[in-house]
Amino acid sequence: MNLQSLLETLVIPPFLKQITAVVVLIADTDGNVRDSNRGFRYLLGKEQSDTDLGNVRTMFLQPTLADLSASTEQTFPDPCYQGILNIGDHNGYHSVIGSVFQQGDLLLIIAEHNVSDLENLNAMVIDLNNEMADMQRELVRKNRALARSEEKYKQLMLTDSLTGLANRRHLKQRADADIERCSRYQEPMCLAIADIDHFKLINDSYGHDIGDLVLCTFAETVRQNIRKSDFVARVGGEEFAILLIKVSLEQAHEIIDNIRTKIAHHHIDSINQSITASFGITEFKPGDQLDQLMKRADTALYVAKRKGRNQVA
Repeated sequence: MNLQSLLETLVIPPFLKQITAVVVLIADTDGNVRDSNRGFRYLLGKEQSDTDLGNVRTMFLQPTLADLSASTEQTFPDPCYQGILNIGDHNGYHSVIGSVFQQGDLLLIIAEHNVSDLENLNAMVIDLNNEMADMQRELVRKNRALARSEEKYKQLMLTDSLTGLANRRHLKQRADADIERCSRYQEPMCLAIADIDHFKLINDSYGHDIGDLVLCTFAETVRQNIRKSDFVARVGGEEFAILLIKVSLEQAHEIIDNIRTKIAHHHIDSINQSITASFGITEFKPGDQLDQLMKRADTALYVAKRKGRNQVA
């Protein structure tokens, strides 16, 4: 179908009727619509409407329909106007690029959306989305790194740097939680305080490097001889605290005495003497807090030292 037959039949062929990329309108010079395609309805925001478009004279903003009708210098089939058409109403308008043909009092308007601009816009949107996706991935990566750093920092705050055991701050956190649970469920719990015998003499005789080796050896021996549910922390220079969960005082004495024996039989090549430790144990009582447990365990520890060291009291 050629342009002239479009005007003669006043019918837009089906292949043009359904597309939206191309705007097609047949109207008279007064703006009364004879036929339009989906693209023109899409332009006006009435793509889903079956309502007769009626008169569209006021929708041609620049040039106006009157301006187009007055452009009669060119005769059909040459266009009477080519260029940008601004079509819309008080709610907004769209700009399309097209041609206007006139024959008698009929106008045939064929235009297209600015596809190149649309493609450029889509390319910009795609680039922006990719940029945002990259930024999002980088943000996720940095958040994960920050979370790992925070976790590492927390661990450092709760860990003794020499032995790798928990420190006093960590002991306080763990003991508070264990005390609360034992109080609620009426479970037994014991606290032991350990002190390496004659540690100052070891430091003075062999140097601080050997003293550090003794501390690490002691820490590892305790760690290997308590259960997963138990807890050990370094709370002073040569002083350690051991929480024993769900055990009676008698059971705790057996566990701690086993640790004492293992330490006494452990040989360190750099030292020409045995390493021993003294232990004091106390059992949790209703109403106890960590301070009360530590005080009683310390008292028991001094009893062990007065009795000759290398024993459990």
